Amino acid sequence: MAANPRTVVVLSNGGVVRTDPWHRTVPALVEGWLLGQAGGGALARVLYGDVNPSGKLAETVPLRLEHAPSHLSFPGEEGHVRYGEGVFVGYRGYDAADREVAFPFGHGLSYTTFTYSGLRVTPEGDGSRFAVAVTVANTGPRTGRETVQVYSGGPAGSSVARPPRELRGFASVTLAPGESREVVVRVSARTSRTTANGKADGGSRAVTTSSRRARPRATSGSAPRSPWRETPRGSCSPAATPSPSGWSTPSAARC
Repeated sequence: MAANPRTVVVLSNGGVVRTDPWHRTVPALVEGWLLGQAGGGALARVLYGDVNPSGKLAETVPLRLEHAPSHLSFPGEEGHVRYGEGVFVGYRGYDAADREVAFPFGHGLSYTTFTYSGLRVTPEGDGSRFAVAVTVANTGPRTGRETVQVYSGGPAGSSVARPPRELRGFASVTLAPGESREVVVRVSARTSRTTANGKADGGSRAVTTSSRRARPRATSGSAPRSPWRETPRGSCSPAATPSPSGWSTPSAARC
């Protein structure tokens, strides 16, 4: 970085690697994952701007291995591994612990930017599923693809332990600069209302749409960049209004 402050770090790896603390000082980080024999050419197209990268992380990148929800359960003992996280596996565990992470599940930037607005939730048919609709606008200078992720939170006072939010569905949309389009994700009501033992869990649920973009936290001192907290950026206001369907959408919903 001292020799070239515009350095781009490219990762080629088969699984999550620790990026803290150096990711705080680099201006750009490209996650290549497992690259085949054409990986070099593909990366060159991304770095030179011929292709707008639009992928999202399928797993959380923690600050430390010890922060993983499964850390105390692995590698096990006497030939047995205990899956002790229960429903708090992966991003659900980080969210439940309000854990700071390097990059959250579902995170991914591109060479353009997007905004969300007009979230609404509508029951369909016999109420067994819901249509979650939101308008996505490309506010940047490049054509790009955005993946809208729909999360729901368990009802307050649930009879069982639940994560603060769970991914219920997602959909991608490709937009030109200045273009906007409504994206609809259909969500099953049963999967969001059923507990681990198969019983129904009543109450209202908050529904949000998000790109799970990382959000920097304000810190004192002269650190170039603070750690990220696993909180969906662009999610709707938490203030919710009751709905006869048992779901709720934030009032004045702007995402």
